[in-house]
Amino acid sequence: MKKIISIILITVIILVFTSCSSSSTNRKYISNDDYNKAIIRFPDGSTVEVEIENWIPNTYNDVLVIISKDGTKYRVHSVNCVLIKE
Repeated sequence: MKKIISIILITVIILVFTSCSSSSTNRKYISNDDYNKAIIRFPDGSTVEVEIENWIPNTYNDVLVIISKDGTKYRVHSVNCVLIKE
């Protein structure tokens, strides 16, 4: 009887730990080749259109790091950025 209870308990523990979601397992990986341009809005209201070399989404908040082809890095909230694929 003790063996059956211990097996059930171990099974339940394993199921609980494997069913917990983690941000690292639920990430949607987006290829950096998906977008080649970005329109970025600055706090003063001005905008700039840049050719994207690479971009990095932050999984913990809505901030993007956009690296343009000229090497400039822009750290911008996703509300202030439009990614374009042409």
